Amino acid sequence: PLTYLQLFSFYLFFIYRLCTNTPYKFIDFGKDLCTKLREKGYWADYIDPCSGLPMLSLHCNKVYSEVDGMECLLNYKAYNAGFCKILTHPRWGSSVYPATIFAHAPPSIVKELMDQYPRVPAA
Repeated sequence: PLTYLQLFSFYLFFIYRLCTNTPYKFIDFGKDLCTKLREKGYWADYIDPCSGLPMLSLHCNKVYSEVDGMECLLNYKAYNAGFCKILTHPRWGSSVYPATIFAHAPPSIVKELMDQYPRVPAA
């Protein structure tokens, strides 16, 4: 169940609706999409939703904050809940799970691959 949000020439951002095992679904999807992009000769990586670290780039210890990325690049709001930041989507509120794929590929190639995955209509 993927809902497409934004497509930039170098960055892909996705938000999954909050559901059981969402991080695991994203990891499977991220690995599959990045593998397809890499097979076509483009660089791509996805962020581990739990650690914030890239999954395919070796020797990288830089943490990427999914929530900070959505706040900065998409102007979404977030609030603190203890040591966690909770993202607030304009339509779905806090019932979202932010996840990020970075890709250096033409948007047309990414769209072609994305069209192969099932979509969930925006509520």
